[in-house]
Amino acid sequence: MSAWLLGFISLAFLGLLFFIASRVENRSLFRTRIADSPYTYALSLGVYCTAWTFYGSVGRAATAGPDFLAIYIGPMLTIPLWWLVMRKIIRISKLQNISTLADFISSRYGKDPWLAGFIALSCLIGIIPYISLQIKAISDSFSIIALPSIHSVSGSWTSGIPWPSLLFTIIIGAFSIRYGTRTLESNKPRSGMMTAIAVESVVKLVAFMVVGIIVLWGLHSGPGSLFSEASAKLPDYQRLVTFPEKGYMDWFFLCLISGLAIFLLPRQFQVTVIENKAESHLRTAMWVFPLYLFLINLFVVPVAISGRLLFADQPVNPDTYLLSLTQLTGWDWLSLIAYLGGFSAASAMMVISSIALSTMLSNNVIIPLILRFGRYTADKDTRYTGLLINSRRFSIMLILFLAYLYFLYFTQDTPLVSIGITSFIAVSQFAPALFIGLYWKGANRVGAYLGIAVGLLIWFYSLILPVLLAKGHFLWSAEAWHAGQNIAPYSLIAIPGFNHISVVIFWSLLLNIFFFVIGSLIFKPSQMEHSQATLYVHAFRYSTSYENTVQWGGTAAFPDVKSLLIRFLGNRRTEDVLDRYARRNNLDWKARPNLDSRAIAYAERLLAETIGPASARIMVASVVKDVEIGIKEVVDILKESQEVIELNKALTLKSEQLSKASNELKAANERLKQYGELKDEFLYTVTHELRTPITSIRAMAELVYDHPEMDDLEKERFLSTIIQECERLTRLISNVLDLEKFESGNMELSLAKDDVKTIIEESINASRQLAETKSVKLHFDVRSGLPEVWIDRDRITQVLINLLSNAIKFVKPKEGEVRVTAYRLDQYLTVNVSDNGPGISKEEQQRLFDKFYQAKNQTRKKPEGSGLGLAICKSIIEMHQGRIWVESEEGHGARFVFTLPLNDAYTLPQPKQSAI
Repeated sequence: MSAWLLGFISLAFLGLLFFIASRVENRSLFRTRIADSPYTYALSLGVYCTAWTFYGSVGRAATAGPDFLAIYIGPMLTIPLWWLVMRKIIRISKLQNISTLADFISSRYGKDPWLAGFIALSCLIGIIPYISLQIKAISDSFSIIALPSIHSVSGSWTSGIPWPSLLFTIIIGAFSIRYGTRTLESNKPRSGMMTAIAVESVVKLVAFMVVGIIVLWGLHSGPGSLFSEASAKLPDYQRLVTFPEKGYMDWFFLCLISGLAIFLLPRQFQVTVIENKAESHLRTAMWVFPLYLFLINLFVVPVAISGRLLFADQPVNPDTYLLSLTQLTGWDWLSLIAYLGGFSAASAMMVISSIALSTMLSNNVIIPLILRFGRYTADKDTRYTGLLINSRRFSIMLILFLAYLYFLYFTQDTPLVSIGITSFIAVSQFAPALFIGLYWKGANRVGAYLGIAVGLLIWFYSLILPVLLAKGHFLWSAEAWHAGQNIAPYSLIAIPGFNHISVVIFWSLLLNIFFFVIGSLIFKPSQMEHSQATLYVHAFRYSTSYENTVQWGGTAAFPDVKSLLIRFLGNRRTEDVLDRYARRNNLDWKARPNLDSRAIAYAERLLAETIGPASARIMVASVVKDVEIGIKEVVDILKESQEVIELNKALTLKSEQLSKASNELKAANERLKQYGELKDEFLYTVTHELRTPITSIRAMAELVYDHPEMDDLEKERFLSTIIQECERLTRLISNVLDLEKFESGNMELSLAKDDVKTIIEESINASRQLAETKSVKLHFDVRSGLPEVWIDRDRITQVLINLLSNAIKFVKPKEGEVRVTAYRLDQYLTVNVSDNGPGISKEEQQRLFDKFYQAKNQTRKKPEGSGLGLAICKSIIEMHQGRIWVESEEGHGARFVFTLPLNDAYTLPQPKQSAI
């Protein structure tokens, strides 16, 4: 295939990804149905399968057998932990506006900017070889397909530089910049980019399976024929298809680092945590992602064995078997499919990794250096929005440039798998600081520094240094290093029975954990570390109250904080977020010159979206007066004199008293908030209930007015409905007014001794028409000789009719029965209204007498009503110094009971006097 044609197709494929990303970003339909789908999220996790998977697994299987599976078994074994661990990481990241792995770890340890920068640079060093692996894969695959026609104008490579891979690297960088730096908020999901990554995951899966199927049934007669031929011709066939009898520790360590990598690789943290739009998407990913790993590895062993058979006498690199086998078929389209699959695998990794690393590098290295050496001061009017975007764009190109240099000078003779494992071991050094910090409050910053530093030192000494020595990049040669010294990388830390990779993993993680724990036990955490440790360890407990748990010991002037936010967020967004915060908390910024701790924490959280938590902490501290004082400093001051210690005892006693008073004030404040919410809810519901009949009246009146030719019967029907709605409106207003009088204490009862039996009979007769309409039976069982009681006849009638009408409404037509009984019990007259309706749940019984409860729960298919009837009944009965309640079980009907006292001497509450 022509190099120009292959190059054009490659560019067209990248153009397709640009198109998909743009359409998703600009079209709400796509965003809703595709970008926000849990399956798009799950497929984007397939970025874990890079060129290492597409090419390197085949090469590994062809030389070392099934041990390539350890890289995929490890993640599968960690999947059951995702709902516990990954969901916790996602919850913390969303709560604290975390956008990178460096932010997550440094925030756990007091938002230390130095630790964030150290982790960012460590990730850069550890992942650069992995990105170079993708460039190597693109370069090698392009060369295999188009090698005969790859020439410059003079017919040879210009300066020995593989220009196609350089061109593709630049274009991939442009894609990363276009869709990875669209907004200042680095933790904002990138829907277009993630949809494009999901598409690439599908492309590489389909490509691998298509090639695998054709290799099995095109170049061979099926799996049976392939494996039979291999068992006869390959002397090491058993090693290629069976697990080794020894070396289980090597398998264990490969599974371990791959299981850690699924959490700690910057690209995986980006797609799994930062790009997560709903925690529920994890449930889908927990079965889709393992299935994806299984399918993409289904044909690895057959392809590897086929390559061993068909290229037995040819110097073909096992990493290129997948592409080389497609050329044996003579079908260019099949080679193109294989090439695009590998190209997708490599480019997706490069895009996500460069974005994740650039955010780390920008937020935790470049911006802090610029602000530090640029002599940043709080009163400057400098805008940093453009600087932030440009620093990320510069970081992306710098990362890809460094990866390209590494590709040119260090990867030419290195297997893809070896490069990938090197990066896996590097990121696994963050595991103790991250995972132990999630569950152990005692972990601190010093321990994190020591553990990570020691682990990375062993990694560099054992895996990177030998590569540099072999390439002659030191004053001494590799031979001189190994010849007379016992400190050579391959001999210093050797363990009998372990291969070199297992040894490096063992010692680096063991010493990492050891120094991490020792450092955490010896040194005490700061107050900020302790606060963050609590938020991390108890993430689900504090998932809705972050601003209340972050402590700032001083105040900040509102103009200073606003100016700071404008510099990093811009005018428009700053105005929007401050206005939203003020409305949510009923604040007036003009009347509030200084911000309290909660508002300062909110500003810090906003900045964290853009520059990361560590840098945000520094920026906010620059405008806060009297910043937080740690416990250690307070204790040191108190130790200066005995007089201060005595004073402290007195202050402690005062503090306890103030704390008690403060708790009482908080409780009172909570009650006031509840009353305020009830008031707002009351007004809203009343307005809603009034609007319904008014809207109906207006609509029908307009119909009559707009259609004078309407016949009389139709007009009469509409006017009748209008009258009914007016009556409904009148009843609602009367109920609201009655309820207001009851609750304000202005309702007066007209008390007189009366016969309850007579009142019950009259109420039943008044309700009989409603009962006959639904064919409901009414029963009356009241014994004669009941004593008379002091009551307001009209109000008790109102209670009975309300209870009867409710019971009739809720029972089934033709099957319903409602029974009223009354009897004397001790010093009370008890009245029951029972029905055989559907019953009432225990939860609803607790709220049934609340105002507007029925109106707020119309979705439960209840009869229409304002929801004020039972609340008024409750007020009436309580003014009579009685009680009202409901007894019911779901499916077994309901019984409403109220009591009236028989004592003649009880005193009724007097109406409140109006203030003059």
